[in-house]
Amino acid sequence: SFALFLTTIANIILTVFWISWKGMAGAALATALSVFVGQITIMNIYYSKKIKINVLKMYRSTFKGILIYHIIGAILGFASSYFIKNNYLALIVGGIVYLISFFSGYLSFGMTTQERGRFKSIIGRRKL
Repeated sequence: SFALFLTTIANIILTVFWISWKGMAGAALATALSVFVGQITIMNIYYSKKIKINVLKMYRSTFKGILIYHIIGAILGFASSYFIKNNYLALIVGGIVYLISFFSGYLSFGMTTQERGRFKSIIGRRKL
């Protein structure tokens, strides 16, 4: 918590200075740098050294089931914005297309047997 608190303070300070340097892009860069240092670097070192989690194995198993569906969903979502010229409508339709394509791919091929069973039991409880 203390490390994340420090990176949050660093994010605020960097944002104040970088926003005058590069505008909103500077603010985004400050946030990206702070997230990379805090959430990705420091926390993964902590998980590895203190909690003894094999971080690479964890990420490999996580991305194995979802990465391709994120890529397909993003491509289809962006492609839908090519056909819709209204920015708000393109955002909404692109988001819906992304969600449907990601979820259907993940449901069909990405879930483990245990996850699929849990999902079916939750859906089964919702039916009247």
